[in-house]
Amino acid sequence: MKIKKKQSVIQGHFYSRYEDGSKCIEGDIYLVGDEMFLQKMKSFSNKKLLPQKQKK
Repeated sequence: MKIKKKQSVIQGHFYSRYEDGSKCIEGDIYLVGDEMFLQKMKSFSNKKLLPQKQKK
């Protein structure tokens, strides 16, 4: 767990395997506090996510 400027983050690496032992999926996961999440979502909502229409 990392705490930086009142922002808490729990991160970890995970993996899953099939019954025969072969790899199914692998990745990293990040769990963030609600204040940090809402702050990030607010910054995303201020950006235009859709491409602008091309002028003819």
